[in-house]
Formats: sequence, C-alpha cells, structure tokens
Amino acid sequence: AEVVGLVALPDFRTLEEVGRLPRRARVALVCATEEGVRSKARSLGAVGLRRPRLLTAPLGDGKRLQAVLARAEVLLASPKVLDRLRGLIPPRVRVIPFASVLSEGAVALLRERLAATAA
Repeated sequence: AEVVGLVALPDFRTLEEVGRLPRRARVALVCATEEGVRSKARSLGAVGLRRPRLLTAPLGDGKRLQAVLARAEVLLASPKVLDRLRGLIPPRVRVIPFASVLSEGAVALLRERLAATAA
C-alpha cells in the first residue's frame, strides 16, 4: 500500500481575519489536542501573525480550557472543536472558525493517485 502525505494549510480568509485583529487582543486558540494547538500556533507564526497575547488550550484540559475561555476576547478553533465547545463560550467572545484546507496541488495529487489505483 502506498502512503501519500498531504498538508492541510490554514484557510487564508481565517488568516486575513486574524491579521486584522488588534495586536494586543487576547486570542484563544483551542484544538482537540496539544499537538494541534502547537501546529496551529506555528501556522499563525509562519505567516507573520505573532500574537503576544495568544492563549492556548487543548479540549482535554478542562481547567486550562476554562481559564483560557474566561480571559479571551477572540476564539480560534476548528468547526468541529467549536461544536464541542457550544455552551462554554462566553457571549462576549468573538468566534473565528479556524479551518484548514488542502491546496489545489494536494487535491490534484490525491486524485491522480486514486485514479492510478483504480486503473
């Protein structure tokens, strides 16, 4: 079996919206896992969006998650994580869905490999 690695990149609309936030805004980044938090934080930094007040928490760390949500002005999380946080997000917090997308090249590669496998 062949393994094909694909990289999902942050949606540019998300990055643009985050880039327009005030630099000192308290931004919470919540992901399903600690590795997800690190990966998304790296993605933000890689495109120059360094947030001096970035607060992070994985879903599994209830105490940290509660503290982060209590301090946040803005919440970045994937649509699936947002579903799991429903009812926990304070009404004053602005929510920005942090979606990842496959590049056109990655999708083309995947289609090519699937077609070759089916042939």
